[in-house]
Amino acid sequence: MPGRKTKKEINAVILKYLGHSNRTALKFNGLVYGSFVALGVGIDLITTGGLFSFGTLIIGGLSGAGGIISSADSLIGNRKKTRTNAAGQSFECAADVHEALEKMESRLRDSFKKAAAQGAAGRYKENFLLLADEIGQDAQKLSPAFKIVSGGAQGSGTDKYEFILDEGKCITLTQARHDMNQSLAQKKQTLYEKKLEDLNAIIHELENTDVIKNKKKPPRP
Repeated sequence: MPGRKTKKEINAVILKYLGHSNRTALKFNGLVYGSFVALGVGIDLITTGGLFSFGTLIIGGLSGAGGIISSADSLIGNRKKTRTNAAGQSFECAADVHEALEKMESRLRDSFKKAAAQGAAGRYKENFLLLADEIGQDAQKLSPAFKIVSGGAQGSGTDKYEFILDEGKCITLTQARHDMNQSLAQKKQTLYEKKLEDLNAIIHELENTDVIKNKKKPPRP
């Protein structure tokens, strides 16, 4: 059973990616519709001295019905169901957790598409790696809210949730991070080699100027 801190972290992750969660909806419904019921009772007390008035019937009844319907919808969303992701993993979670994981995958795909494009600037690759780290941490915080039952692409297994960034090529987040780090390292190496070539060219040019040539000649006896 997740502790209070874990539950807060899970809820914070869901709110970060969805802007809402079924857990907060239940609390909100309780406050809003509870207030309407209290208002109905208040009108009853003021106008009839406690008799069951028309105001109580309308406000209390409608708010109660609204609260039941809305809360029931939130409770249904909170029920864990078996789902399957793009990596072929079967897992159990509530609707809002599933939506948050899908939103994470969508953001990763968009960022990876820019970073993996031919001739993409290094900043896109770096941005992708930063986003991958951030979402990796968020998925870890969310992990107590879902349970991987079976499956997984390329032997990812049931140890962690695996995001697929290119369904056609079945590129996982793990593979994408490895390839992107390698690509950045090669790019840095290429830049270093280019700078070294430029430096050697400058040295060669300087060595072949008349001033340098004359300095290299041995002095006359």
